[in-house]
Amino acid sequence: MNLKNRKVDHIKLALESQTAASSMSKLFYYEPLLNTHPPTKNGFYFGEKGVPFLGKNIKNPIWISSMTGGIGSALKINKNLAKVANKFGLGFGIGSCRPMLENSDLIKSNQFRKILGDQVPYFANLGFAQVENLFLNNKLHKINELIKAMECDGLIIHINPIQEWLQKEGDIFFNSPKDILPKILEKIKYPVVIKEVGQGMGPKSLKLLLSMNVRGIEFAGLGGTNFAQIELKRRFVKNNQSKDPNYQILNEWSQVGHTALEMTQFLDELITPYAKNMRDEKQLIISGGIQSTLEGYYLINKLPMFSVYGRASSYLKWAQVSSELLERFVQSEVDSLLMAQRFLTIRK
Repeated sequence: MNLKNRKVDHIKLALESQTAASSMSKLFYYEPLLNTHPPTKNGFYFGEKGVPFLGKNIKNPIWISSMTGGIGSALKINKNLAKVANKFGLGFGIGSCRPMLENSDLIKSNQFRKILGDQVPYFANLGFAQVENLFLNNKLHKINELIKAMECDGLIIHINPIQEWLQKEGDIFFNSPKDILPKILEKIKYPVVIKEVGQGMGPKSLKLLLSMNVRGIEFAGLGGTNFAQIELKRRFVKNNQSKDPNYQILNEWSQVGHTALEMTQFLDELITPYAKNMRDEKQLIISGGIQSTLEGYYLINKLPMFSVYGRASSYLKWAQVSSELLERFVQSEVDSLLMAQRFLTIRK
């Protein structure tokens, strides 16, 4: 585009591009004098070599949060997600592996290590109810076998009592996770990450996890995909029963929880006295309702512990369409992170 055309565009678009001061981001100080543009648009936040995260290397501070697993359309989605995880050096948590646990024939079609490559951290995922059941029946060895067969680096256990309670086919917790998790962790031979599924966790739960032998914590805070809402819609709305009195009462539970920002503040208070030691012992995936790249950048820089931020629904949207569109989305996100790294500082 020549100079004349550019100036014409500026004049034409000026009145359409007014910004209200009230819309200003309050997360950052913008410092235009302090740096240069990133040298290329295809760089990595942590450089070509990346940094250690959950036993492997990560080149950009993004975790693809567990969404879907098993068969059908999930295979296409996970293949597309695995491709971008490999290209951009992201972490990857596959959706529920319960189908593979119950039917080992599905494992072969859900092996994504060849697509991911050797350096990407790749974690299987099971619900606490299934893990508890295996423990009570002396079958935890099945989890170790599953992780090995899927060539994963570890296991994510999602602890989701609200979702299970609201789900028509939901499972019951027979033991408090705080009592049984330490015993389970002793028998799982791989690193374990504990997460919720969209409601987050309060300070007492986070404090307990900091004291346990878990390798990481994923927030899965309130504000993004809400599995309590999903179960209620499956149970009532899908069957045209939204006026059922049970729905009116149970719907309150979908608003219970903690946001990613609130959980970040909880952890900041919990770990400050011993943050240097905790940095290497526990790693964080800050997820749940993160609406933008810059919000993710802000949250991972709020804590002294090393952390990445998790993406789910925004990646799922493009992964369902094509790997090309998903790749364009992730490339734009990485470019934005590189710019933020150079020109933004965090408002405390």
